[in-house]
Amino acid sequence: MKLFSRQMAVSAALALCFVPVTPAVSTAATPAVLQQGSSGRLVGQLQLALGTTADGKFGPATKRTLNIWEGKYGYPQDGRVVVGSREWLSIFAKPKTATKYDKRCLMAGRVACVSRSGRWTQLFLDGKPYYRRISSVTGRPGFETPSGTWPVFRKEYNGYSEQYDAPMPRSVYFHQGKAFHYSHDYVREGDRRIGSHGCVNLRSWDDANTVYDFLRVGDKVVVLP
Repeated sequence: MKLFSRQMAVSAALALCFVPVTPAVSTAATPAVLQQGSSGRLVGQLQLALGTTADGKFGPATKRTLNIWEGKYGYPQDGRVVVGSREWLSIFAKPKTATKYDKRCLMAGRVACVSRSGRWTQLFLDGKPYYRRISSVTGRPGFETPSGTWPVFRKEYNGYSEQYDAPMPRSVYFHQGKAFHYSHDYVREGDRRIGSHGCVNLRSWDDANTVYDFLRVGDKVVVLP
């Protein structure tokens, strides 16, 4: 009987030794890090706060804008931000100042303002922004899009360049052979694209259609340096 009791005690002790242990799992959420390659709603919010095109995709343009902001406000210029960090909160809490537009963009009627250096286009109606600032690229060195104020003189829904043997859908001409149009090359090359042969390239069908529908013959195009 004593032998049996001793065997039972040993078996119980061994059973306790082999009870499976579940690893402790931290319930704390890992803070999201937004950097080049990230995408989604938080990226869109960041882009809006930085004043850049809010497409929800963290590409080279967003990284450059964030780098500029970091340098201006004394943060490490690493082009990345942790959601909820002091830097993140500062981006959304920074003083908001009224956007200043070139006065030529604010004339009466329909106006398309193009920034060559900023790589953006914005539409205005009677001196007020009509549509969000959109990504665009102008002429590369040697093919610069001329600065100045120009009238729209022709539109071609499915334009085509005989000179460069290339499609130019949603073409809106404003200076000689220079026009706004959707660019397959811009879509393929993205922010790496140096420039066009003088046209204003657009890489979104929505943007190209909006520009085409908005501008009419006689409306003004303001090309800024």
